[in-house]
Amino acid sequence: MGPSSSTSAFRIMKSRMRSRYVRVMRPFCQKWSRLQKPRKHLPPCLLRLARVTASYWPGLFHCYDEPNLPRTNNDLEQYFGSARRHERRATGRKSASPGLVVRGAVRVIALVASPRHHFNVAELRLTDISRWRALRSELEYRHETRRHHYRFRKSPQEYLAVLEEKFLQQRLPS
Repeated sequence: MGPSSSTSAFRIMKSRMRSRYVRVMRPFCQKWSRLQKPRKHLPPCLLRLARVTASYWPGLFHCYDEPNLPRTNNDLEQYFGSARRHERRATGRKSASPGLVVRGAVRVIALVASPRHHFNVAELRLTDISRWRALRSELEYRHETRRHHYRFRKSPQEYLAVLEEKFLQQRLPS
């Protein structure tokens, strides 16, 4: 049971990439259990692989339940890279704009969803006001954080004086 066993387990996973969860998991579990039986004879790299796999086991095969969930980090990273590239082309900046930092969650979701599905007016209409308000408050919180950073960079002494005044007002009884 050497490295060829782990390679064949990898081949099982690779050959079944498009299949569903159970069809992938059964042969992988059988191979994995055979691989782990004589633990004394396993090289350190496979012992580490066994330990890491055990720690990630509950979510390891989740990608087979969801058809649109990327199988690897590389697939997922492609979405973020695409968002950065579109942002750079739209703004002309070399690096990410502050707007991407503040609205990144919304923009990446829109970027992923829009090429796969053309939305009509009815689908874009606001349906859940409370959810929209929660999203707006989260974005406003992020904007406020960015404004604090800007104010501090612009005038650190003035910013700290205002903070100290607010702190003292909270501490003093009215």
